[in-house]
This record gives sequence, C-alpha cells and structure tokens, in this order.
Amino acid sequence: MISYTGIIGISAIVIFSGDTIYPNVIQIDTSKFFIGLATFGPLLRYDFLLLMTILPVVVGLTLLAKNG
Repeated sequence: MISYTGIIGISAIVIFSGDTIYPNVIQIDTSKFFIGLATFGPLLRYDFLLLMTILPVVVGLTLLAKNG
C-alpha cells in the first residue's frame, strides 16, 4: 500500500511541477471526471457473466496443472 502511495505521489509531483510539459497536455475537467465516474457503474452491470465464464476455465486449468 505504501508503494502505491509513493508511485502516485511521485507521479503527481512530476505532472504538477511547472517545468514539465504535462500541465499543458493533461487538463483535468473535474465535472467531466465525476460524470465519467457516475456513468461507470452501469458498465459493470454484466461483469458477473464474465466472472462466471472465467471461473470454469481457471478450475479446469488448475486441475490440468495438478495432473501434470
């Protein structure tokens, strides 16, 4: 967890320091950002179908690996 915080912190320092080109390239519009987060929920509606199709594959590959 500390490593993730460190990576995010270093990335923020690089992006928001005035000597880089990133502030000119990356412009975060907060209203569009939060609208994007709000519309992400319905996209996860059918994720259980994906998980249910992956589960038998994982179990089958595990059994094949144990049998050699």
